[in-house]
Amino acid sequence: MTCTSIELLKVKAERIIYWVWKFFRTLFPVIDTDILEQVRKKYPESWLIHFDKMLPPDKAHVLRLFKAISEDRNLTAEIREKLIMLALAHDIGKSIVRQNIFTRVIKVVIPIPNRSHPILGARLLKKLNAPSDIVRRVARHHIPAEKDKFLKLFQYYDDNV
Repeated sequence: MTCTSIELLKVKAERIIYWVWKFFRTLFPVIDTDILEQVRKKYPESWLIHFDKMLPPDKAHVLRLFKAISEDRNLTAEIREKLIMLALAHDIGKSIVRQNIFTRVIKVVIPIPNRSHPILGARLLKKLNAPSDIVRRVARHHIPAEKDKFLKLFQYYDDNV
């Protein structure tokens, strides 16, 4: 085997491990009550009812994002706060589009694009008078960010926690 083949196998193995991990996170979400309390304090009041309607795997994802962003000391305080607000908002559309467990597991196994919850979330946030930059980024958070460096940074966290 060449070095390139070994590297390719390593990348494939890492992806398989990631998808297995994601599969189990979907089936067995962990809700850290201490982080949940911190997150609930950060939510604008009008958004909180929608967070409460989210399914446990989606809430657990928001909590992991919040924790990862909060603990990253390479971020400035301003960027950290903006990333946290986007983390709190980005999947709010899932409070409207509630997938059953079968659909959720299939989406882990077969990466199907997520198109409905970003658009519905952006519409909801616009009605809730969220800042326009958050509304725009929520709508686009599953589309590769080429020019929006902030959204690209957020997508890094979203894809890795």
